Amino acid sequence: MKSDVLQWIEDLSAFRADATSSGRLYDEVVTDLAAQPQAQWFGNFTLTAAAVDEEIKDVPLDLVRIHAIFYRDRMLSWETQRSMEALDPTWRTRRHSPQAYITDRVDERQIRLWPPSDVQCEELGWLYTQQLTDAPSAMDLPLAFLTLEREYSRESPRRDMEFAQVCGALGKRMLQMASV
Repeated sequence: MKSDVLQWIEDLSAFRADATSSGRLYDEVVTDLAAQPQAQWFGNFTLTAAAVDEEIKDVPLDLVRIHAIFYRDRMLSWETQRSMEALDPTWRTRRHSPQAYITDRVDERQIRLWPPSDVQCEELGWLYTQQLTDAPSAMDLPLAFLTLEREYSRESPRRDMEFAQVCGALGKRMLQMASV
């Protein structure tokens, strides 16, 4: 839990770390870890519905990074709008079972299904890493070290680059050990 990590931060820094910035830096560390490809601690799978002719779909609220999207029993491929236009100039007017999803030229929190579905589907599956406010307890100490790395490497009266580097190395090594 976040409160446990913040307690580790206080203990490891001998109460020298700024509690307010540590809480904010913890949130940044968790978000950055969730965005990494190997972030299995932050994995989630959600099923949503895709209505007939629904081309634009909002992503789940806690999504940080998409790993795969499934439509019924098929994994959709990720494509760019430019590649779709090169493949088929009439791609926007097609209606069928979606084959791909597009993330460019839509809002940051949306995807575009191609082609839009011609039938109602209750099985649009999202495999993604999610934003967690509370990581598993096995990650408390590594997260404390990674947060201390940021706390002591930023410009402040407490700046200590040597301590920050040691904390960063320990945090990363502990995450690697937990990931195996």
